[in-house]
Amino acid sequence: MIPSWWQHTTQHHPQREQDARSIRESWDILDQSVTSISGKKQNTTIASTSTNKSVQIHTLSNTINVMLIAWIQQTSLVDYPDKIACIVFTPGCNLRCRFCHNPALVLPWLIAATEPIPNDVFFNFLEQRKWLIDAVVISWWEPTLQSDLIDFCRTIKEKWFLVKLDTNGRDPTIVTSLLEQKLIDYIAMDSKIDHAQRLTLLQSKEHIHPYQQTMDILIHDNHGCDYEFRTTLMKPYHTRENFVAMLRLIQWAKNYYLQTYRPETTLDPDFDGVALTYDEMKEFQTLAQDYVQKCMIRY
Repeated sequence: MIPSWWQHTTQHHPQREQDARSIRESWDILDQSVTSISGKKQNTTIASTSTNKSVQIHTLSNTINVMLIAWIQQTSLVDYPDKIACIVFTPGCNLRCRFCHNPALVLPWLIAATEPIPNDVFFNFLEQRKWLIDAVVISWWEPTLQSDLIDFCRTIKEKWFLVKLDTNGRDPTIVTSLLEQKLIDYIAMDSKIDHAQRLTLLQSKEHIHPYQQTMDILIHDNHGCDYEFRTTLMKPYHTRENFVAMLRLIQWAKNYYLQTYRPETTLDPDFDGVALTYDEMKEFQTLAQDYVQKCMIRY
């Protein structure tokens, strides 16, 4: 059943009403299109399965290898530890986190209205800034949905840039392949909430196993790649009890960051999450220090 907040977002919008009906009626495949580099229309399928109702974006066909780029942040001093980086944002996500602050890169009808940045434009940008930045961060909304992710990382590495991947951990196979081929230098994975509240907060019925598998890979079989886990804390969803359950999944992790929730634009306009105070976050940090090697706060 479509949550009430999603129904609210479809009111008085024919396309959204149509999409919501499609999802409500067994979450059939939604076909959208995006503009390709040449300006022609190419099909991008936003598919969902009846078993878990997780909407996934499948990029261009295997015969047309292209990375969909929604947005580029030219410079960041905080997204790659101790490095100057640019950030590539990819469209599409398999989750529907109610607190997500950029619905434009998640919801199918908004993605379809966004013209992607051509790959050659991005690589020309890298050439021009090769003496100014050290790394490329490939970030939200979920890069592992992109069929050309591995080749995209390889091309960046061939240009002698470091590569950082931000992921929710949905695909341990792709993560393993990137690690084995030494195509990423740093990986950040979200640990959002305990399994019991995934439906409430993430609108996801996906099995937690692949996410746990990715966590285990990063902790125990990371091929020398640096990594971090991170959690955006918010009341009333994160409690001492479920936080400890989350910590047990990443026990012995090298780096763990606690991030403050910023109540700005959210995918669920009625989301009731509240940011923790710094002192409250310090209490969670104290809990985490018994489970991970290093826990830090981003406030």
